[in-house]
Amino acid sequence: MNKINNNHPADSKKSFGKSQVPKANIIDLRAVERRRSEQQSAKQRAPLFSRFKRMTLPTIRMPFRRDQKSERLPSERVIISHTTRQENKVPKPLLLTHVQDHIVKETVEKPVIQKEKKKKTKPVETKIEMPAFVPLQWKRTLLAFVAICILLIVPFYIATLYERASAAKGTVIGMSSDAYKHLQDAGTSISSSSFNIASDEFGRAAESFSNAKMQLEEVGGVLLDVTELIPNKARSAQHLLTVGEELSVAGGILADLVDELEAFEINPIDGSGASLTDFLLLVRDQAEPLQKSLTVAADSIELVRIEDIPEELQSEVSLIQQTIPAYRNSFSSFESTVDVLLEVLGHDAIKRYLLLFQNNRELRATGGFIGSIALVDIFRGSVENLEVPGGGVYDIAGQLNEKIESPRPLWLVNSHWNIQDANWFFDFPTSAQKIMWFFERTAGASADGIITLTPTVIEKLLDVTGPIDMQKEYGVTVDSSNFVSQAQYWAEIAYDREENQPKKFIADLMPLLLEKVFEPDSENLLKVVGAFYDAMTSKDLLMYFNESAVQERIVSLKAAGDIKNTDRDYLAVVDTNIGGGKTSHVVDQFIEHHAEIQNDGSIVNTVSVTRIHRGNPLDLWEGVANVSYLRFYVPAGSELISAVGFDEIPASRFLLPDLDAEQDEHLLEIEGIAVNDERTGTRITAESGKTVFGNWVSVDPGDVKKVTIQYTLPVTLELGGILNKTDVYSLLVQSQPGASNVFLASTVSYPDNHDLIWYPDSLSVSEYGTEYISDLTGDTFYGILLGK
Repeated sequence: MNKINNNHPADSKKSFGKSQVPKANIIDLRAVERRRSEQQSAKQRAPLFSRFKRMTLPTIRMPFRRDQKSERLPSERVIISHTTRQENKVPKPLLLTHVQDHIVKETVEKPVIQKEKKKKTKPVETKIEMPAFVPLQWKRTLLAFVAICILLIVPFYIATLYERASAAKGTVIGMSSDAYKHLQDAGTSISSSSFNIASDEFGRAAESFSNAKMQLEEVGGVLLDVTELIPNKARSAQHLLTVGEELSVAGGILADLVDELEAFEINPIDGSGASLTDFLLLVRDQAEPLQKSLTVAADSIELVRIEDIPEELQSEVSLIQQTIPAYRNSFSSFESTVDVLLEVLGHDAIKRYLLLFQNNRELRATGGFIGSIALVDIFRGSVENLEVPGGGVYDIAGQLNEKIESPRPLWLVNSHWNIQDANWFFDFPTSAQKIMWFFERTAGASADGIITLTPTVIEKLLDVTGPIDMQKEYGVTVDSSNFVSQAQYWAEIAYDREENQPKKFIADLMPLLLEKVFEPDSENLLKVVGAFYDAMTSKDLLMYFNESAVQERIVSLKAAGDIKNTDRDYLAVVDTNIGGGKTSHVVDQFIEHHAEIQNDGSIVNTVSVTRIHRGNPLDLWEGVANVSYLRFYVPAGSELISAVGFDEIPASRFLLPDLDAEQDEHLLEIEGIAVNDERTGTRITAESGKTVFGNWVSVDPGDVKKVTIQYTLPVTLELGGILNKTDVYSLLVQSQPGASNVFLASTVSYPDNHDLIWYPDSLSVSEYGTEYISDLTGDTFYGILLGK
């Protein structure tokens, strides 16, 4: 029996002599052990990725160069295989279907180090086995894997976040409460005119809000980022803190501004001290950061969900959501407005304006009869020169040498046209151009623009300034309650007949009023600005400028008194008091508008105007009949059906122009050829793209008069077709400047086969249609959407 050779493998060469075993047949036990260890490691990793073993793998061939520092192939860093797993070798972007694209691009060229000769070798083409996933199968696998990760990780994160939020909740609430207290203290300081203290309190409030917001972001920053598109209470809280922070900043800016304004001393008469334009420049400098803060606050408050707010605070937050955007909008055009004022007030050059006083007790198309007129030169906001003719507008009118026929209804009082009746057109820019035309031919001078005021503006300014002492000249103290009566008394009765200056009272009052209006009192000045703003809103103050760029801005500020355009329904009822005394302010006017939509989409409008004369029959000014030429401005192309209730003025009462009087080309161009409807006595003309129906109404003190017109609109609703399932009816109603006590009720009815799809909250709906009721203190608009 042969004995087993137990010699060490190292001695095998001696044992077998020349008869050697091939190296390929020799088993390296260390290599076997290493492979066994790798297989065991692979088995331990197998369960998580076991499902990937069933995937088919195509072969991809690509060239690459070996790494100079390692025998490992560079491309191995991006290979995903079911047999091996390179730890930390798969870049994050190389996921799933994008893997193959990245591998193709991964061709790194590096020199290979040779052991004996340091020479560069050529690229060697190598085959790489690359996995490709079956589309449906890898998606299911990935989703399962992601779902497991979410189930395992998210609960731990939420638990941690909850603990952090609970710990920081008191801190956030405490900071918010502290900020709110600073806001209250700022308000208290403002009420006591301690604006510097208020500014500091606003700053502390902003800092507290900012810290609270940072604390909230630290607590739930990741969650807020992840759920940016998903509303949640934390995000609503974050937006509310932003609102508080920005409002605090805005409050600080305003407090600093008012504090600086207190140092201003403005005198518009002699120009001493700082100028009004210096004041405006200071305000404009603060407008940009103020507008920025209000914009951020408005944008943030819109993102707050009311349902995320505690119930007891929801009404307050809802109110903030309504008010902040309104403030933002009011400041949005502030810079443009200041630029206009700087231009108007002559910041860079002297400006000359016609200042017209329109008496709305004797109502005319643009606000009232032009009784007084002034020529004013302004430089840097200071009045350089003020000329008020003692005879009023008649001092100017008497210098006209031409004879021009006036508009036909004015023949009741004056058949020759002049500056005092030049505000005939409802469109104020058109009337202003005609007033300027007359002024240039009478005074022999030009002006840069026209500014009109009604007595209402003077009354509002007197409310701000307080009484004005005129005892020495007239034995009276003028205030808002007696201004009109005193002005009428001194203009109509008590003026010196020999001197013949009935408007001297106004001429003496204006410098005193202007001096008090611009007294060096910041609070007073801000109230004056508010009074002018209210006057612009109610059309008691209108402006027109020759420079087109400035005029365009005036139009955007809604202070131009221009006729607006619309492609739907339109209505303006314009009262022109001709020979009706100073009675317009004691006549109430109720306008009833009814639009009836027919089955074919055509529209028939019925407009009724009820006028009630509340004047005292025994009063010197009010105890006369109100005689008015009433004009209805409607869409161009409207056709009159009927007009009832109007008065017929005898032809004998109208004055005839002189034979050598000329027709006004401008008037003919605007109104066109007037047509008199014989059936109703209605005069039909045109103006600014509108058809105008005009007729007479006379009401005695204590009486009521109702007139009605009916007409078809040129507008037709297109409903019923495949492409015309819905259509819009809308109405724009423009108010008359200077008019008061005017009320509007507008109704729309439609056939039973029409559906009301949408209507605004300002309307009420019944089985008969929609209804809109409002005081007509400014222009108003509404629309409804109908379907069929």
